[in-house]
Amino acid sequence: MSLIGRIRAPWMRLGAVMLAAGAVTGCGALLSAAPAAASSNQWAMFEVPNLQFEDTANQVQILRSLGASVIRVEVDWNAIAPNPDSRRRPARFNAADPNAYPANKWAPLDNLVAQAQSRGIALDFLVTGGAPLWATATGAPPCGKVGGFPVCFKNTFMPSASEYGQFVNAVATRYRSVHFWELWNESNWGPSLTPQYYGSSLPTSAKLYRGLLDNGWKALQQTGHSRDTIVVTSLSQDGSASVGQTGTTAPLTFVRTLYCVNSSFRKLGGRLASQMGCPTTKRGQNGFRGAHPGLFKSSGVGYHPYPYSKPPTQLDFPNPNGVEFAETPQLISTLDRTQRAYGSRRAMAAYNTEFAYQNGYVTPTNGARYINQAEFLSYKNRRVASYDQYELKDATGFFQTGLISASGQLKPSFFAYRMPVWLPFTATRRGRTLEVWGAARPAPFARQQTGKTQFAYIQLNRGGGFRTVKSVKVTNGRGYFDVAVRFPGSGQVRIAWQYPSNASSLAAPRFASPGQFIYSRTTNISIR
Repeated sequence: MSLIGRIRAPWMRLGAVMLAAGAVTGCGALLSAAPAAASSNQWAMFEVPNLQFEDTANQVQILRSLGASVIRVEVDWNAIAPNPDSRRRPARFNAADPNAYPANKWAPLDNLVAQAQSRGIALDFLVTGGAPLWATATGAPPCGKVGGFPVCFKNTFMPSASEYGQFVNAVATRYRSVHFWELWNESNWGPSLTPQYYGSSLPTSAKLYRGLLDNGWKALQQTGHSRDTIVVTSLSQDGSASVGQTGTTAPLTFVRTLYCVNSSFRKLGGRLASQMGCPTTKRGQNGFRGAHPGLFKSSGVGYHPYPYSKPPTQLDFPNPNGVEFAETPQLISTLDRTQRAYGSRRAMAAYNTEFAYQNGYVTPTNGARYINQAEFLSYKNRRVASYDQYELKDATGFFQTGLISASGQLKPSFFAYRMPVWLPFTATRRGRTLEVWGAARPAPFARQQTGKTQFAYIQLNRGGGFRTVKSVKVTNGRGYFDVAVRFPGSGQVRIAWQYPSNASSLAAPRFASPGQFIYSRTTNISIR
């Protein structure tokens, strides 16, 4: 995806950043909620860039062995449309008909759908740009660099909302078995939707996206997907980058403008409203909610709360309009206030659809700890509907967010993702309990395969090896559990789980074998 647009610190700073990355000692109250309010069914989402083009069956099998419940898939309009590099729209082309597209363009997605669904893994189809050139406006800014990488903007410049709606119609018609959708990616980021600002004090991109959403939403309703999970905006998290045609709009500024409200959550009026495509009359404002159902009836708003060098409870670039992970409460509050501005009490969910720690900004060990802490905090917040891992394997040269290094070595985050564990407090008095949260992520697949109850084992090492302190029946559909444990003394805590010996469908060469025990990270505890 577009992580390059959000890597703020120059590479020359990485040594200092690594030294600054401290140890995690607790979770704080950032996203805490009562256990009854926990998001215990949040999606365990996984994104593998271009998975549909690279050894699909093997990669999907690895994700199944890891226990991922949904794969996020980028469906690029420009990659599937005919004549994408021409200004001339194909003659007599019915863009809403999937059969009007070249069959070979659909083939990789067809294969991915077959591979994932045969293994019981859901798919999130992110239907996004760039657009074919014939569906964009002329006058795009010149090519430039983002994060040191060359980027051109002609395929993201003022894409046609009606043409996009027809493309969504074609995708949704072909893939009726897909029930999770995102409409456009990082609509507040210049290389994804251009221009961001265009002769106005508020982001033009919000006006552009509102049109894309309206048409994409309508297409999903018309093709039988009205009951599906539909996620909108998928925000880049940066709240403090420079603005302009190709920069990044602060995400919460973008959300407010999308809903035609100002920073005080009052409806825009006058010239600003006109510029942003918002209603300029009382009657129009009263009809805004009905005119844009995707803004009020979608499942929730997507966001990409990438951190940098700090644990998920802390901020690298604090901003009142940002949505780094620790700013999730800001996003939720903004969603609630925009809804209330139009008389809606709907509590929209926040979908984390792209997330990871970049090795180099944090050590591999701290990165593994931080992703467990982040998932625990998400679990504790009933408004967060998904937790995402971006990349399976590091990209050579730049991206280092995968669970596997570019050379093929399993990183600490591999084991942390497969079997997450977090103890919000690691010290207590003898006789009292400590909370142990975790997940045997592959266990639900094992239960489906074998029909047998699965157990996770909370183990303690006091110096003579690990021994099971508590067995936990795994009944949650995502493999989660959250229990209080009375430990007999200080030591190292871990979670263990065993792949069933007859669950060959979970096997993945090098990664998982029938009968194999797997373990979480270890956490030191002190019992006084």
